[in-house]
Amino acid sequence: MPHPMVSAAHRLLARALWLFQQDDGEPMEAISLFEKALALDPGLTEAYLGLGDALQVAGRVDEAIKAYSAGISADRGYASLYYKRSQARRGATDQTGTIDNHGDAVEDLTKAMDLEPGLRCFYLTERGSLWHRMARTLSRQGESFATHMATAIDDYTAATKDAGTATVEPLLGRASVYLDWAALSAGDARESKYQQAFQDCTQALHVAPDSRDALLLR
Repeated sequence: MPHPMVSAAHRLLARALWLFQQDDGEPMEAISLFEKALALDPGLTEAYLGLGDALQVAGRVDEAIKAYSAGISADRGYASLYYKRSQARRGATDQTGTIDNHGDAVEDLTKAMDLEPGLRCFYLTERGSLWHRMARTLSRQGESFATHMATAIDDYTAATKDAGTATVEPLLGRASVYLDWAALSAGDARESKYQQAFQDCTQALHVAPDSRDALLLR
């Protein structure tokens, strides 16, 4: 027979998730229920995930990071917590306009990929996007960005190999990196990167002829 406190925690979790998933849901009430569920059962990892998500919606990003981190402490094998923490860290960095949290976000994505190798293409694409964001931030600050651009391309290339013809996202991501890098280059290097971007968009259109993003980038 389930422990009554555990059962109560699961009921609170179910109610919180239901509230949070409503289109007009109020995150504050869901946050309160997630916290009450965790008070009854500190090992309820789904509640940490829901709490972090609700806190992000409420704009409390630093608290969301703490919630995901607490969940990871309770279950270090739960890939979704690492992924969601990477998103929160990325959001915190976007708010400050720096790359302070991006390194930690990259580590979180790498850990999530290790835990879920079947989603390697997805995580590589997400990680490529993070490296690209770091490169753009560094370029705006007048700092060296080439290594970050190259690493983004490496991740997108690896994702493309994993994806085969299943998705165009890695191709479009890589094309976007080449376009940004071309705009910051000159001479033959600039032309070469534009050609690479064009080839990626063309390949994406072979996979998905109706891809509006590929058409716009090309």
